[in-house]
Amino acid sequence: MKEILQLQQKIVPELIDLLEKRYTILRTIYFNCPIGRRTLASKLNIGERVVRTEVNFLKNQGLVEIDSTGMFVTREGENIIDALKDFIHELKGLSSIENLIRKKLDLAKVIIVPGNIDEDPTILKEVGRVGAQYIKNLIKDNQIIAVTGGSSVGELVNNMPKINGKNNILVVPARGGMGKIVETQANTVAANLAEKLNANYRLLYVPDVMSKETLETIINEPGIKDIIRSIQKTDLLIYGIG
Repeated sequence: MKEILQLQQKIVPELIDLLEKRYTILRTIYFNCPIGRRTLASKLNIGERVVRTEVNFLKNQGLVEIDSTGMFVTREGENIIDALKDFIHELKGLSSIENLIRKKLDLAKVIIVPGNIDEDPTILKEVGRVGAQYIKNLIKDNQIIAVTGGSSVGELVNNMPKINGKNNILVVPARGGMGKIVETQANTVAANLAEKLNANYRLLYVPDVMSKETLETIINEPGIKDIIRSIQKTDLLIYGIG
């Protein structure tokens, strides 16, 4: 693929630019549907005329549907997004960067999602989707899975498909309450993941930040001690770092 890509960039560079533009438009519609043309143009920082032209092309190809509420990506469009993922990855040179980081940090696997989350919030959803695809293959019978809170791990769990057929899985929070947003606290994320996996779960009813004296008192409570023992036996930790 790398050699073909290099040839295309030399002979028909405009083709690569057009493909990347249409891929970005299609992916943005997918993560924001239903979405109108004006909102789409604003998110992508391109003119409405360009958006109209490209959306009409995607619609004629059967990749996008439009109704009174906005635009949607069709099932065929979703397949195109997934099929182009590796191509775009190689196009941006991310495979080389992944290998460099993996070797430098002595890691088993590194996955980089293209995009700038500060400029495009939908990138967080893509991070969640890619993370869920990888994590689902690590889930085995008789595991204890611990999850932290936060928006990244929350999106991963949102994108996790329903998984049946796994036995004796326990999901626990890896930390106490975090922040003011209940939806992304570790307890909530753990419960949501357990539902996706048809698994059992335990909750940790302690604040994320407390004094040393308070901590020493709380961890001696029988119920808290029990769940901490489960957390310490974690087989798979899903940890968001910001």
